[in-house]
Amino acid sequence: MLPRLAAIQFERFMSTGKTSPALCGCEDRAGRYVGEYVVKLRAAVGVPGLLIELVSARLARHFGIASPDPALVTIEEALADLVATSQPAKAALIRGSAGLNFGTKVITGGAIWPTEKSIPEAMWQAAVDFLA
Repeated sequence: MLPRLAAIQFERFMSTGKTSPALCGCEDRAGRYVGEYVVKLRAAVGVPGLLIELVSARLARHFGIASPDPALVTIEEALADLVATSQPAKAALIRGSAGLNFGTKVITGGAIWPTEKSIPEAMWQAAVDFLA
């Protein structure tokens, strides 16, 4: 079962990712702060896009691929309006995402593999396993 969280603070729009996900502080249903989540905004990807994110996260877990913890994240209209006021260029995006979205827990210490860098021979089998 996926946890259902509420976005309680907006940190920023992410600088990477073509859909401009939002970095939000979240709490669980009991009101406990559970950390920062990268929230894929429904207005950017649509419901089908959120479902793809969910299925991908579940498949990764099923096959033992290390991936961030997934969650369903609700953005209240009041928070969306506050963000829209301070970020007018993204107002439609955040307002259109009030309600249920998909998020993943922020992980630290990782790195993005540069596209121009070759995979070392010692890592080929792991890369093949991952892509398969």
